[in-house]
Amino acid sequence: MSKQVTRPATVRKARTAAPSATVRLYALLPGMRPTSGPRLLSHTAAALEILGITRTRSAPALRLVALIGDTAYTYHTKKIGTLEVVGENVRLSKHGHETFAAREADGKAPRHLIDAFKAVFVTGKANPDAQVQQHHIATTAA
Repeated sequence: MSKQVTRPATVRKARTAAPSATVRLYALLPGMRPTSGPRLLSHTAAALEILGITRTRSAPALRLVALIGDTAYTYHTKKIGTLEVVGENVRLSKHGHETFAAREADGKAPRHLIDAFKAVFVTGKANPDAQVQQHHIATTAA
């Protein structure tokens, strides 16, 4: 008579990879996006993180524009050069990697706000930490 050995189920760590182009993300409506201060910096950082741009990846420029808006996109690509356009995609420049890392390290883009905006982008739900109400969120996905 042989003993049956039961092996514990393998527990896999949740991956924190950026969503693919088919993953639904929600954006704030124009006029409802932050315009200054830590909320603005955290909103932009959250968009870059959720698209995987902060991890040396590129992402479709149109998806980033849908999340941060035309003004912020133009500011980062043409005015200060933190983002580089490569075909239809966008990625962080060397200057961009330094800038966005420093924003969080200096407390200008607090982690709790970045995470709050990321939650809005993924769930499409209001988030009091980000000061986002449900009517601020677009009903169509980015």
